[in-house]
Amino acid sequence: MKKSVSKLLAVAVMLISTMAFALTGCGKATSTTDWVNQKEIQAMVKTMSDSQSDMSIALVAVDDKTVSFQFTFADQLDIPDEDTKAMIVEAFDQQIAAQESVFTEMRDQLVKDTKIDDVVLRIEYLNADGSEIYSKDFTN
Repeated sequence: MKKSVSKLLAVAVMLISTMAFALTGCGKATSTTDWVNQKEIQAMVKTMSDSQSDMSIALVAVDDKTVSFQFTFADQLDIPDEDTKAMIVEAFDQQIAAQESVFTEMRDQLVKDTKIDDVVLRIEYLNADGSEIYSKDFTN
């Protein structure tokens, strides 16, 4: 299971990296909702999501200060016990840590575009049933 989770995670991190580069200077907005709902941003998210068969991708404004990338696996991951969950979280932590600068830069771009100094960029991985597998917030 670790191999398939790691592969899916690597694809998701690569997609975020690509999107972060594409979103640089995408546009100004007065709120997280306005930023997320920009046509260019939604078109990029849709294109990336449509290119994946293993997961769907959404970008949502959770609240006035939080934007979340939500990666939802198409197939339910079997997480039968806490040891398995810990193994999955460790794999996510390693992949996310390797790309931390990408997420920090994207969060900084959000601050610049929205003028919200304490905006949060959240990366969430959800199981097919919508339950959270992993979440990490990037703050200032």
